[in-house]
Amino acid sequence: EADPSVGVERNSKVTDGFRPWEINEVRAFYARHGLGTKANLAMTLLIITACRRSDLVRLGPGNIQNIDGKSYLAFVQEKTGFRDRTKVVVPLVDALASAIKASPTGEHTFLITDYGKPFSKNGFGNRFRSWCREAGLPDDLSSHGIRKAVGTFLAEAGCTQYEIMALHGHSDPKTSEIYTRSVDRRKLVDAAMDRIDLGKIIE
Repeated sequence: EADPSVGVERNSKVTDGFRPWEINEVRAFYARHGLGTKANLAMTLLIITACRRSDLVRLGPGNIQNIDGKSYLAFVQEKTGFRDRTKVVVPLVDALASAIKASPTGEHTFLITDYGKPFSKNGFGNRFRSWCREAGLPDDLSSHGIRKAVGTFLAEAGCTQYEIMALHGHSDPKTSEIYTRSVDRRKLVDAAMDRIDLGKIIE
């Protein structure tokens, strides 16, 4: 009848969420899982589409579209809470096309279990963790960390906030800004340090 939590302050914990992968970790994953493996295909899909796990397990041949003579991978995001589900369209680049062609795939989904069935979201998460361990990678890496890493890689390459927003399917520019903000700040610092050698103050 009485709420015992009344007057108790919530002990909130602020984190940066899933850890983005480093480029050397991605390369270690590929070194262990070569072309033609399900792990290789999964990683390539994650990098090229920057999609979430829930979208990844649904991607399949039906998502390939021809637009103006060019092949694309098109899908609608299914993140819980989005009223207007955003459509993402990504060029079917050679690396992804080769991974799909070389790997065992299903009739409806690219990624399939050992029983030839589509992965569930949680089932893929468990398998991906196993693939990471096989590559000697730490347990704090996840498939969502690839999505964050791609955002950082794009920002480092000079892509705009709106270009990242289009690939990630963000409906709010502020969401994509987290990738460009830190890179922009670092570049501004580099530019400032090129103008003045603060080390001379110490001398």
